[in-house]
Amino acid sequence: MSAAPSDSPADRRAWLLTLPEPERARWLEARLAERAELPAGQPFLAAPPLPDGAAIGTVVRRAVMEVLGLPVYPRELAAQPTLRCLARYLTRELAAPAGKPALAPATDLFAGGEWGWGEPPPPEGRQLPPAVFILSAPRSGSTLLRVMLEAHSALFAPPELNLLPFGRMGDRGRLLDRLGYTWMRRGLGSALSELEGLGAGAAEAALAALETENLPVSAVYRRLQRLAAPRLLVDKSPLYALDLAWLQRAETLFRGAKFIHLIRRPEAMMESFVRMRFHRLLGNHWRVWDEDAWALAEKVWTVANQQILAFLDEVEPARQRRLTFETLVTRPQAALAELCEFLSLPYETGLANPYAGERMTRGLRPGEIAIGDPNWLTRSRIEPDRLTAWRISPPPQPLGVSARQVAGRLGYQLTDANAEEP
Repeated sequence: MSAAPSDSPADRRAWLLTLPEPERARWLEARLAERAELPAGQPFLAAPPLPDGAAIGTVVRRAVMEVLGLPVYPRELAAQPTLRCLARYLTRELAAPAGKPALAPATDLFAGGEWGWGEPPPPEGRQLPPAVFILSAPRSGSTLLRVMLEAHSALFAPPELNLLPFGRMGDRGRLLDRLGYTWMRRGLGSALSELEGLGAGAAEAALAALETENLPVSAVYRRLQRLAAPRLLVDKSPLYALDLAWLQRAETLFRGAKFIHLIRRPEAMMESFVRMRFHRLLGNHWRVWDEDAWALAEKVWTVANQQILAFLDEVEPARQRRLTFETLVTRPQAALAELCEFLSLPYETGLANPYAGERMTRGLRPGEIAIGDPNWLTRSRIEPDRLTAWRISPPPQPLGVSARQVAGRLGYQLTDANAEEP
């Protein structure tokens, strides 16, 4: 076996693809075992946390990132419980065809999906005080906006709460466990930790108690609002956009809620979605699905923005504002000043510097990133060059009619290469 390049994970991935699959798996198994300091055949998820409190899964994910530069998600680790299994799995994941074949444009956005969530129950109790919701497709910059808004003294903007789809916390917990979406608990855990001054173990115990007591989700929202007062609660959970009924619950649960529709051009969102392997984060429980990550990315972008537009069509204009990711990155002060005006708040100078201070961007356990952008802790500044990264790796398929219609309504002019003729 020739020596592996050592300068970058991208070079290692390219080198691995020159090897026969068995050699590739053996090399990767050895490197992961070395980095994670774990036996290759030992089930790692059953191991206790390390002395510093870090979960073994976090250590394994970090080892994969260091060796291959690829994010790996909890659902994947649960299905590949040893480093040997994980190395074989990643070997197959790497073995994509050379180059991206041209795909057929998406014609049926809901083909292949298996809805796993059911319908949300009616809310319990009286309406809650006003809140702010950031609505967007995944990989559209919502973590950046959330962290910016968290700097405002009058706002409490935790990581993704993922509460709207559910009626009661016990039901929520059981469904997250069944579908393999346990990561959807993390944002609420971070919010409880921040508001109540809890350490990791205590925050996790508080979250477990909410599920054991099967409290109404409305009571959990009310608790967050009470603890955060007089700050205004901001809920940034992109997956709300994949079901219109979930979005509509914001109107029934809260009185006078305000909505920020954050948009990003489709090609850029799709490139980010594929590069970050979000098809492996999501899985097939969302009505939209395709084993091809590019096709799924197009479906997610289109359906999410379709649902948001349909929802906001029924909300009075004074309670909604649209913001482009492109404006947020290139003119952050102007964009945030406009949002402050929309929220009837004075502008504060710290808003445009999202990498200053701790704003719930770290997970509860050492080395664990809070739910949101897996890349957040690798950056130290806003990077406008990310706006055009998609041109280096554009979608291989022309965008379908539905995607083009939504893009047109949002004001994006698509390139000819990415527009399917009707």
